[in-house]
Amino acid sequence: MISLGTLDKERCGYKCDHGSLEINKGKNLIMRGVRKNGLYSLVGQTIFVDSANVVTDDNTKLCHHRLAHISQKGLEELAKQGVLGQGMIKPLKFL
Repeated sequence: MISLGTLDKERCGYKCDHGSLEINKGKNLIMRGVRKNGLYSLVGQTIFVDSANVVTDDNTKLCHHRLAHISQKGLEELAKQGVLGQGMIKPLKFL
């Protein structure tokens, strides 16, 4: 999930128009998304500009963290609805 308060705190701007979202920091486009079933999904990869972020190649784990630690079942349901984009949902691994 993306918090508008966090974007404001990080001095980012955003623009939503006809189902697309763009987030900018200064003149740099750092994130783009599209609306599916009422939620915006990230398109491509985030470009990190002077920010502390977790980077992972595991799309399932990334979605789990971004969606406030949603359950495996919740991730599978969102995947069925097409909200999570093209990636396959794998079983979450907990330490």
